[in-house]
Amino acid sequence: MPITLIITVLLFILAICFKKSKVLFALQIIWITIMAGFNTNAADFQNNYNTYIAANNRDKWWNLYTWLATYFKEKMIDYVHFNFFLVCIGMILIAITIVRMTKYPNLVISMYYIFPFIDNIIQKRGFYAVAVLTYALYFLLKEKNKFNYVIYMFLVFVAFQFHASALLLFTVPFFMMIPLKIERDIALASVLFCNILSGVISKVATAVLPTSLQEKNTLYFSTLASSASLVHTLVWIVWQLSFLLLIYYIYRRKESIDHIDDVMIRLNLWGTILVLFYAYDPVFTRVFRPILILDLIYVVNTLNYKDRKNRLTILGMFGVCGISFILFDLMSQWGFDYMVLQIFENNLMFN
Repeated sequence: MPITLIITVLLFILAICFKKSKVLFALQIIWITIMAGFNTNAADFQNNYNTYIAANNRDKWWNLYTWLATYFKEKMIDYVHFNFFLVCIGMILIAITIVRMTKYPNLVISMYYIFPFIDNIIQKRGFYAVAVLTYALYFLLKEKNKFNYVIYMFLVFVAFQFHASALLLFTVPFFMMIPLKIERDIALASVLFCNILSGVISKVATAVLPTSLQEKNTLYFSTLASSASLVHTLVWIVWQLSFLLLIYYIYRRKESIDHIDDVMIRLNLWGTILVLFYAYDPVFTRVFRPILILDLIYVVNTLNYKDRKNRLTILGMFGVCGISFILFDLMSQWGFDYMVLQIFENNLMFN
């Protein structure tokens, strides 16, 4: 067993035992940064490496990732160190969000280790976007004012510079303007009529996306969608609803609803609409990942409540994270060694 895997398991156990320790939390963040930042091989490593090598700001002058990649290459900095730089920024943003939102940061990290720790290391550009989006959503959870919405939209734009999937998060503030009852109806319709409504998605995407994103459009809605099936779609619908039900359970049992409760239930109702995209491929689940991280925090915060039944959702979230790990990593067509083990076997700090 790789020493990196042993250390990760040990930190996972310590995180559960010492929920509030800020020193341990700092060590957790440093460790995740090392594992993600200095990774030298993973399921999607070659594609990410090729994107870095091909980046040229003369072709994509408008793209922040391209500018950064071009600058680092001009300074003769290799891809691994470039990735480490962006992972450091991403983990700082996630750490700030966690620390500001809960007294139990290590319990959040323990869930994160189960899922989406592995996937965030594999999907490197996706992780950069997820980190920025997690921090962006934090501003929606703060007091409701126009300035926070402006910051949110700016940060979504920054995330979009790293991964095209961030584009969907631009719709969140507009969705939150809709009355809650109508949001529920939209989420319900998305689930019940998923196969019918999903057919419209690819047509809309083809019509509205700029030329620069049509290649991604073809990849997601044609190439990847070729292996989709009704059974797969049902599995991902149940997966998505699991998060909504956990959050809704807490929401319903609270004696008084505050701004954070209101935003969290709305974010998860918005997330339910994503099942329309899951009908094509579960790759779209990464869009929900920033909200997922906030869900981990929200569930952990039930430790603050007098109602002990709410705390059962912590066990529920551990279970959902475990199922997510099984679905996305263990049951992957590439297997455990390729998806998980090689991450622990290939790290610049330990090779």
